[in-house]
Amino acid sequence: MIDVKQIRQNPDQLRQAIALRGVDPKLADVDRFLELDAKRRELQQEIDGLNAGKKELAQLGRSDPD
Repeated sequence: MIDVKQIRQNPDQLRQAIALRGVDPKLADVDRFLELDAKRRELQQEIDGLNAGKKELAQLGRSDPD
């Protein structure tokens, strides 16, 4: 399996490997992969922030006995 971090750091290296294997670049679109990975990371940060807020609210609810 290819490490995503390595793809982010060296996309040209992956493009060269794809070309050497004779794979159609349209089938292994590195740029599209990088776009989707960036979007996924952005959404994950948003989810993490929402989960942190949810956790904080849950703790406030437990500490406030009405």
